[in-house]
Amino acid sequence: MTGTPNLPPPELRDCPAPAKLNLFLHVTGRRPDGYHTLQTVFQLVDWCDTLHFRRRDDGIVARTTDIPGVPPETDLVVRAARALQQATGTRFGADIAIDKILPMGGGIGGGSSDAATTLLALNHLWGLGLPRTELLKIGLALGADVPVFVFGENAFAQGVGEELTPVDLPDSWFVIVHPKQHVPTAEFFGRVLDKGHPTLHNCGLRCLHKQIRLRSQRLGSDSNGEVRRSCPSP
Repeated sequence: MTGTPNLPPPELRDCPAPAKLNLFLHVTGRRPDGYHTLQTVFQLVDWCDTLHFRRRDDGIVARTTDIPGVPPETDLVVRAARALQQATGTRFGADIAIDKILPMGGGIGGGSSDAATTLLALNHLWGLGLPRTELLKIGLALGADVPVFVFGENAFAQGVGEELTPVDLPDSWFVIVHPKQHVPTAEFFGRVLDKGHPTLHNCGLRCLHKQIRLRSQRLGSDSNGEVRRSCPSP
């Protein structure tokens, strides 16, 4: 790829990585590989981490921001960049800085969103031109929440979170409270059991939207009880 034509400028700054909310979350089963299947509605919100990228010609991927408790080698941002390198064989690397705002372990997708923004930004910065469908596959290998951020729209999700249908949601205001508690996703899904909820059926978008509104208003989330048990009030 030496002499790759039509590369963009080497720096891409102020790339947002938004949080998400699950308007409801129902666990519908468990696959043989241990992953849980689910149905949920992802609502993207305008509370974001911000990432900055500079292209390197030596293939090195370096996170230039220290994040307490998250070594670079385990950071989804670094893993996403390296997964994109592996998938394409590009010779490029990147310096990546993160203005970390979103709390970790809160279920709002901060690390997954950072990874998705990394895939999208470096696909552009490295001049790769991969279609979004390919980035979705790379994202899914990193984590089940990464695809919706690559998808970039509010969505009804099935499977392990990768089967995405865009949904039109009304403009809303949310109060997001951070209780200073960390609930790892893997730990939560390791405890939660299928609650026996009937699945939503895709009977056309109009019908689907009606089911989503009713489900989110009346039935809530399978996560509520487990999270309360993990983090009881003092």
